Amino acid sequence: MARNMLSQPRIFLLMLCSALLPKPSRSFIQHKIEQYGPARTRTTSIQNQQPSNMNNSAENETDTVPVISLDRKLKQKRRTFSKPRRPSSFWAEIGNIEEELRLFWKSVYVPIDSGVPPPIPNEALLNHFERHDLRYAIANIGGRDVVAERLGGARLIPGKWCEACATSKEVQCLLKPDNPAGAGLNQKVPPLAPHLKRSLMKVA
Repeated sequence: MARNMLSQPRIFLLMLCSALLPKPSRSFIQHKIEQYGPARTRTTSIQNQQPSNMNNSAENETDTVPVISLDRKLKQKRRTFSKPRRPSSFWAEIGNIEEELRLFWKSVYVPIDSGVPPPIPNEALLNHFERHDLRYAIANIGGRDVVAERLGGARLIPGKWCEACATSKEVQCLLKPDNPAGAGLNQKVPPLAPHLKRSLMKVA
């Protein structure tokens, strides 16, 4: 407070006069010092407080962040498989692959001769009926030619769809109107895998 009073010329002169004048006059000058001193110091304290208030308001403005609502993506449902998955060691045995090939033709209502090795379907039929396990097993062993040789000369369903419809009796039986498994198959259009059909339906 003394520093603030000395910084004002009027207060400094009053203090100097009070020191030189006699006691009766000192009381009057002291009254003037008290009149001017607190008022000036009060104004300076108010001025010193104003920047801090402004800084607080500026900090409050910077602290306020707009809230943005994010749309949460719906969780995709996992597909359920009708058949349980086989262990990888199951497909290492050629006898298991032969048995699964016979079960495949039986599931699509195509009779095959039990005395000869089962025909090996092409990749289009395996994809259409979602037999990815069989497709994996055949590719893991070495391909359809290797499987046909290890089965003892099994016939191969031609890879071209037009050729398969013309030469394979199994495909012709599958395309009969009374065969429910042939629904969605056409002689002129090769079969599409179900996941490709689903993607095309989403685009459409």
